[in-house]
Amino acid sequence: MMQPMRLLLQYKWWVALAMLVIVGAAGLLAWWWVKGSRISLPEEVARIDGQPIRREVFLQHVRLARASYFPAEAAASLPEEVLYTAVLEDLIAYYILLAEARKASITVSEKEVQGAMASLQHQHPQRYIALLRALENDEGQLRELLRRDLLIRRYLDEVFKDDPIVVTDEEVAAVYDLLRQKQGGNQLPPLETVRETIRETLRQEKVQERVRQLVARLQRNHTIEVLWPAGTSSPATAS
Repeated sequence: MMQPMRLLLQYKWWVALAMLVIVGAAGLLAWWWVKGSRISLPEEVARIDGQPIRREVFLQHVRLARASYFPAEAAASLPEEVLYTAVLEDLIAYYILLAEARKASITVSEKEVQGAMASLQHQHPQRYIALLRALENDEGQLRELLRRDLLIRRYLDEVFKDDPIVVTDEEVAAVYDLLRQKQGGNQLPPLETVRETIRETLRQEKVQERVRQLVARLQRNHTIEVLWPAGTSSPATAS
């Protein structure tokens, strides 16, 4: 099972699947074949505070996940059930964070959105192309994705500004020693050449855990109904 929130935490605070877009109800199938069996998706996959996550929006996020975050080989072998569950968990977390950002009166300017678009095009051109393809080359929807990403990123920065995430040299050295033990007789690169890579990996793990804890606290203030899979409950479902 993929770690919940993994898709949500690419590119520092960027919310990878943050992309609520208004799409029509026509043109997408309710039934998807999965390794010989069918997954039945209801018209509404979940509801957050009474607002539905419709099947069409959910499937669009699934396409974004496939297009952006999995190599072709992994996408081909990844069970649909695993991908769908991870996307749904991330969507629920995304809706909660977006609602909290709005509640906190967080705003972004059109200039900032345009800057984010230009940055995506020039610094991550392959991701830009993949996202556009998943959105049927609709740049307006991509701008909306980036606008909402910026809102959530700014909200998270505000929440965590008084308690920044720090990775110490001791933590980096401990991970390096563990890797060296696992390698056995195989020689690792010198610590100085991989120190910052290890530090960033540890930082991202801490970010993931902190956002997971934040969402767990915030969801108590929201009504969450998970309608797929039928007859099951999600870890993100409010009690």
